[in-house]
Amino acid sequence: MLSPLEDMLTMKNLQNDVKGHVDLIYRNAQRLLKLVNSLLDFARIEAGRMQASFRPTDLASFTADLASMFRAALEKVGLVFTVILPDEHKDVYIDRDMWEKIVLNLLSNAFKFTLKGSITLTLQWHTHTAILSIKDTGIGIPENEMEHLFERFHRVEGTAGRSYEGTGIGLALTHELARLHGGSVTVQSVHREGSEFTVTIPLGYNHLSQESIRHDAHDDDEEDDKDMHQTLNLVPGAGQTSRSNMYIEEAMRWIDDVESSSSSSDSDTIRSSGSSSSGHHHHRVLGLPTAGPSTILLADDNPDMRQYLGTILRKNRDWTVHVVSDGLEALKYATKTPPDLVLSDVMMPNLDGFQLIRELRSNESTKSVPIILLSAKAGDEAKVEGLEAGADDYLVKPFNAKELVARVETHLDIAKQRNELARQVALRTSELDRALESLRRSEREFRQIASLLPVGIVRTDARGRLMYTNDEWCRIMGATDNEVTNDPFLWQKFVPQDESTLTSNWYKAIGEGVPYKAEHRYVNRDGTVKHVLVQSI
Repeated sequence: MLSPLEDMLTMKNLQNDVKGHVDLIYRNAQRLLKLVNSLLDFARIEAGRMQASFRPTDLASFTADLASMFRAALEKVGLVFTVILPDEHKDVYIDRDMWEKIVLNLLSNAFKFTLKGSITLTLQWHTHTAILSIKDTGIGIPENEMEHLFERFHRVEGTAGRSYEGTGIGLALTHELARLHGGSVTVQSVHREGSEFTVTIPLGYNHLSQESIRHDAHDDDEEDDKDMHQTLNLVPGAGQTSRSNMYIEEAMRWIDDVESSSSSSDSDTIRSSGSSSSGHHHHRVLGLPTAGPSTILLADDNPDMRQYLGTILRKNRDWTVHVVSDGLEALKYATKTPPDLVLSDVMMPNLDGFQLIRELRSNESTKSVPIILLSAKAGDEAKVEGLEAGADDYLVKPFNAKELVARVETHLDIAKQRNELARQVALRTSELDRALESLRRSEREFRQIASLLPVGIVRTDARGRLMYTNDEWCRIMGATDNEVTNDPFLWQKFVPQDESTLTSNWYKAIGEGVPYKAEHRYVNRDGTVKHVLVQSI
């Protein structure tokens, strides 16, 4: 697969967009090859079928050659790279292929997690051993992770490095390869200060399996030097993919990713040809999208994935896509300029997808923004975990491009409908608030006027319960405010002969709106009778 891709990349008439896709496939094919080879190495080791070839090698020169391949990448990011070798050169029995993997894995790991400072490679002789150490001033390793560091597929979560991607295989494989040399790998680390990995292998060859030893290796040194970085033996003759170059190219991608991330803002905003490039953001209600081209915030630490997703979203719809490389950058952008939708990877440095969801949901301006999670974790359990965390949708990698676009479009449409409903509710609520305020103002005016009139005024509900009385009414009826409060039907204390007529006409006036006016006899609290004129309004 790699050879045809390499041929295509050298074609002069290849269109830029096609070349971009081919380059993407080529880079990921290299990563897949590296992963598969590591897994095959593990399988061979477990089955006892790892074919080693231990031969005397100038270990200092060989290690220096391997280290020199990383120098350009290290110095490009401002790291100080020091290589300390012994003055005396000794031939050490090693499997060159295995030693190359050990050195490259440790250097790659140091580079990945050292953002500033230095990396120092030291090779020294002890009485019966050769000791290689790679020391860095990187982020270090939490103490609770140390005992699991060399376990297969174990990854230290929440670390801030040049990339968050990884399989947890490199250090485990390094440990096994050192063991096959009769040696060991140890680590000393202080969290947030740095780490030092030390590989110790015995000198001589008595500790090695006799059938794996080649004493005449010097005759093949010239050929070995020529082939040191040739193709990995996954498929014989499958292209000239250098193992060392794969590590270096991976490191250079991390550099390019950091540089692009540091300058991200408008430069990382991808707009389709039909969308506005003015950068204007529309007014929102409750953090939901409004009319105009939708803005999608894309967060993924893998540059190839960001490029691919950005291309898919840009090509299919009139969307503006802003890309960032981790959850923290996504949070900063979203809180400053709430997007219409967030499309986020789960495993990211600084702030992962679940933490990003919690932060967005706790912010008033972003709590209603739809969020779609992308993850390599398949299965119902992983999906439920994502949805319970607050995601609106969960898509498993690898995914179908059309399905992704359809889901994004669906959630944008739902959000717009929800926004329109929120707008209508807000509008109706505003109208009701104005009507209520008008009613309260009328009530205040009514009470002010009623308090000045020389007649008794009472207002009741449909059952005749007192709702309001003015001072003059209380004076006429000989009642106090407390009596009115305690006995809301106080005003109905009429003489029995008038009560039935008043009650019938009263409810008729309320039910049919028929005006009512009549004189009735009212019994005061002291038993005296007063003639009062009752009139409905």
